[in-house]
Amino acid sequence: MRNFISFTLLYFIFSNQLLAQIIEKKVVSLEKELLYFSQSYNQYVAYTPATHQNAQLLHFWLKPSEYTAYDLVLYLQEEAYWFINHNLQRKLASGWHHFSLDSLSQKYGYQPIFCTLYARKGNFLKKIAIGYLKNDFSKPFNEQIDKNYTYIIRRNAVILLIALLLGYAVIRQVDFKLLTGYLQLSKFWNIQRRMDNSLFLRPFAGSNILFLLNYTFLLAVFFYFLGLTSEGKYNVLLIGKYLDKDLEALSTKSLAWAFVIILIGSFAKFLLISIMASLLGISRVINIHFYEYIRISHFFYLPLTLILLYLALQVPFHLEYWHNFFKLSLGILYAIRFIAVGVIINKLGEFRKLDFYSYLCVVELFPLLLYWKLLFFS
Repeated sequence: MRNFISFTLLYFIFSNQLLAQIIEKKVVSLEKELLYFSQSYNQYVAYTPATHQNAQLLHFWLKPSEYTAYDLVLYLQEEAYWFINHNLQRKLASGWHHFSLDSLSQKYGYQPIFCTLYARKGNFLKKIAIGYLKNDFSKPFNEQIDKNYTYIIRRNAVILLIALLLGYAVIRQVDFKLLTGYLQLSKFWNIQRRMDNSLFLRPFAGSNILFLLNYTFLLAVFFYFLGLTSEGKYNVLLIGKYLDKDLEALSTKSLAWAFVIILIGSFAKFLLISIMASLLGISRVINIHFYEYIRISHFFYLPLTLILLYLALQVPFHLEYWHNFFKLSLGILYAIRFIAVGVIINKLGEFRKLDFYSYLCVVELFPLLLYWKLLFFS
């Protein structure tokens, strides 16, 4: 009996080590994502091996477009059938299987797919993850690709850092006073709004448009590199659709997409401010609101972008460890910007409080809640 127990323990220890070692790179473990349809509750519940050990049907949601560089990896103890959106795909023999998520993404796009595994016996699924299998030579995970990946990240970081410095140098030569107004730390809280400031009068003219273009480029660089911290998932905000963590995405096309989307977003912000302020009869706050919005955003995005560029140069293969840091920083940034802009506009004090709160809710609070949803709940 003791020999049997010892043999059983050794078998499970050895098999678990084998299961762990055969995966070359595991990005996400999907064991906790499995679902079981409970007849008593008449709905899907989280699968637990101890409670649902006889389950013959296991379900899970998958977003292939979030992990296009990897595979869906399965280890089956029994033969099973694989369904996608309730449609039978194929019969799977026992053993290891891997499916290209890039191929699934091309077929199903950005929509999540509902996957089902069916077997005639329970406890048939031993491993499910997203990653690579060992000895899978079809994947570009060799040393040469790693060196190219590192080189491209560092090269782009150097080029974009130089481009940013040149942009600020040009603005300094064209309008030094405008630049210092945005960069001086002493003026961040002690705001002196002078109505002769050209940005209040002509937000999209002269040196102002030059600064706004440089500000847009700064944000594009930030979100461009932020896509490399997302562990194969979408980047924060909708820009993530165009910024994936692979070699092809490290191109000028991704940066150009980010620049265009942010530039359109800035104009849309100004248009939203103008429409709401005009409807509520507080048109005098339009340029002030837009100026403070850009100034506060720039004040925070500049150091965050420099930190991200430094990390891209120093630790290009550990950028994913900083994803939560930047995501939390953005959440705090947006909250501070909302409070600061609200205080500044409220100090004008020449309009009804109801108009003020209605205006602020539509122009600032609703976008803030949307940002937070995209950051933390998507």
